[in-house]
Amino acid sequence: LPPETLTGADYVPVFDQYVGFGDSVVAARLSVLFAQHGREAHMRLASKLDFTELRDSSAVLIGAAYTNRWTMELSQKLRFRFDFCGSDKPCIVDSNGGKQWTLSGKSDNGRSTEDYILGCRLLRAETGGFVVIGAGLTQVGTEEAGRILSDPDAMVPLLRKLPAAWRTQNLEFILHSEVLGDAPTAPELIAAHVW
Repeated sequence: LPPETLTGADYVPVFDQYVGFGDSVVAARLSVLFAQHGREAHMRLASKLDFTELRDSSAVLIGAAYTNRWTMELSQKLRFRFDFCGSDKPCIVDSNGGKQWTLSGKSDNGRSTEDYILGCRLLRAETGGFVVIGAGLTQVGTEEAGRILSDPDAMVPLLRKLPAAWRTQNLEFILHSEVLGDAPTAPELIAAHVW
């Protein structure tokens, strides 16, 4: 079509009806994990979840900058946090020193040759309860975050690289993974903070 025929006037925004593939894979993995441990889980769209619900229970927040406002909100005061860098590119920022992790190989269609993953465990978050955050800068990283959170065989080797104090304290870590096709390679721990 000629460019002048694509005005956008016929586009209709549709909110709160669709979930990203990476987010849905993580939700399914975590649902299975909770069921195996006899735990009940309730899924909510971040846009439909209010602070009262977060305050009244523990939470696992899936997804980052584009898909979960609570991930953005609850990580803003942390050392490692999601943000937008440069010309509104999603990134992870280190508040101590300003280091930024951005996707250098991201194309216009959203695919990337790499991803960064932010994992976080807050024993007592601003909500007053236990919160876990797992998300990548793209859906591939988010899906990998869910695999790591739900699979001890994937999580244990990463935890072995952390100071022993992580067991009783708050924890944040950043992973980097190359992306081959639409799948991440084994992630590498590149930064961690325990407090």
